[in-house]
Amino acid sequence: MDGGLNGNITAYTKSMAMALRLKEPPPGVAVLIGFIGLNMTTDRMDHIIDKLSAQVSSIGNGSYLNISCQQTSSQSYWSFVKPEPLSSDSAGAVSLMTSRLMGRRELSDIARNDLTNYLQQALVSENPEAGTMLLFGLHGGQGPAHTPTHMRGSVLPAWRTSYAHVFTLGASINATSDASSYMNEGNPFSSTWKEDFYGENYERLLPIKQKFDPSESLFVWSGVGSDLWNYDLNSGLLCRVEP
Repeated sequence: MDGGLNGNITAYTKSMAMALRLKEPPPGVAVLIGFIGLNMTTDRMDHIIDKLSAQVSSIGNGSYLNISCQQTSSQSYWSFVKPEPLSSDSAGAVSLMTSRLMGRRELSDIARNDLTNYLQQALVSENPEAGTMLLFGLHGGQGPAHTPTHMRGSVLPAWRTSYAHVFTLGASINATSDASSYMNEGNPFSSTWKEDFYGENYERLLPIKQKFDPSESLFVWSGVGSDLWNYDLNSGLLCRVEP
């Protein structure tokens, strides 16, 4: 990513890996990596990817790794991002998810054994036979960090220093209910939700919420000011917390 690439990494275990059109579930983890390089030659991309492949193959002497690379290609930006009107408009997955923004501190500046242990825990599914999926959205790196201030959008400051948006899917839900929705990719039950979702902006956002909603009629779980209320997920009761 420091070389200018972004994209995504998808890791599958057990039967979920059959989404990659494998003949049988893999004994370990099957990983699909897609890279995109804006204003970059295919030769430059090949150089970065070949270097990465060599580094990955050197781990464990490559005895348990099978790496195959597709040929790089180039096209105009518009033809790449232009939507296909006849394509499916479905999205999402029938599973609960949770996600985190991760930077160098979480991915590179820790012991490899620790990182391996964390990834193994994330890939544990409540259904051992079904497996799970772990998605790394490679949206960060040097690009967003060096974007001129006047061209920046309004996002959580942590996006400026993160490299990957990582979320895992493996906990099943009732898929036969009358209603469904695309759930927040964050973890609304995190004890540090103020920092996770709003960062240093939370203390500034709270008085704005109180100014424009003085009766506190608007409530969302892990939203600004939501800790002033006690919400029961089972009964739907919403009660004011006593000071």
